[in-house]
Amino acid sequence: MTTTAIEQYLAVGLVPDNERAERFLDRLLAGPDPTCGDPATLLTTVLAESLSGSPDVVIPLSGGLDSRGLLGATLRLLPKTAITCLTMGRLDSNEWKSASAACQRNGIRQERLDPDRFVWDLDEMTALAREHAKRDSGLPLIDAYFVHSQLARRIGPGVPVLSGYLGGEVGGHYLRPQTAAAGIEADIRRFIMANMGAINGFGLEGLRETFVRFAAANEHRLRQFRGLTRYELLNFGFRQSHMVRASVSDPYPNCIRPYEDPRWVRFWLQRPFADRLNQRFYREFLRSAFPTVFADGDERPHRVPLGRRPVLRLATNWGDPRVNESMVRTLRRAAESFDRRRLSPIRFLPNAEHLATAPSDAGYVRARSVLSAEIHLRAG
Repeated sequence: MTTTAIEQYLAVGLVPDNERAERFLDRLLAGPDPTCGDPATLLTTVLAESLSGSPDVVIPLSGGLDSRGLLGATLRLLPKTAITCLTMGRLDSNEWKSASAACQRNGIRQERLDPDRFVWDLDEMTALAREHAKRDSGLPLIDAYFVHSQLARRIGPGVPVLSGYLGGEVGGHYLRPQTAAAGIEADIRRFIMANMGAINGFGLEGLRETFVRFAAANEHRLRQFRGLTRYELLNFGFRQSHMVRASVSDPYPNCIRPYEDPRWVRFWLQRPFADRLNQRFYREFLRSAFPTVFADGDERPHRVPLGRRPVLRLATNWGDPRVNESMVRTLRRAAESFDRRRLSPIRFLPNAEHLATAPSDAGYVRARSVLSAEIHLRAG
């Protein structure tokens, strides 16, 4: 990485590449609009084509909408005995409670993996990143990539894995009432704040210029899709293609991403903004189409704005640093190594050490950003 690239990565967790972003949008939005007007039928069709006769499938099942939607659609195609769900979470977590309730109601085999039992190791993570770099598929957040790699190891090679990647985003996850009327500067500010990494305000000027050029070059897409917003252009083009896709779906060797199918994407982006706002129609469709999966009483809480989230939501998502000593040890080792490089005016080791006794979301975001930066530097 160049010095500028490191600054950008520490600021927002990615190094923007406009050509990569353009290619991803071209592929995501390709083809004619789907002829099917029923989202349940469309999803089942896309899934049937993707499975192409596979006798069994694994679904990494969370308590969210997207993976449970895939479970509902898969139940229309395969017998229950052909489906296995893996859920990462503690016994008292909302993820486990919601996912296990859906599996129990539908008679689906399910296994739980406890994130506090994963052994974090800097050298192993570096090896994973070095292998992933051969794919030219973006720079994953290492904590997420590592955890999904543990799930992939449990599943084994060859078995198709259904990823809920991009489902909520296409359904309107990031849309808010003010989004439709926001100007380009407001959209860029919001995008940067939503992806803030290790250093607030560091290396942002070049990022703004890059995002302005990209948004201007893709303004025509807003006229093609009545439900699409400029903020989503930035989100799809950069966050999803550069970071999230690599983090949550690349670890699975035989990964199927039904929500990435252009027919599915175009269906949702052609819907009115009001339908996609706060995933209104997306939620209604899932509950209506798959009632045994989306029963009342086990809905995971809506996304909470960052400023009002519990301070340990992110800090314990992939493991609790107060419980998992290997997690703190690895974050501390990465921060110490990165500090020795003297690439930033800030020293990150004190923050990593603080996580062991008083973790917070802000502290964890900074620590994982530095962990990812250090590992990508090591991996070349």
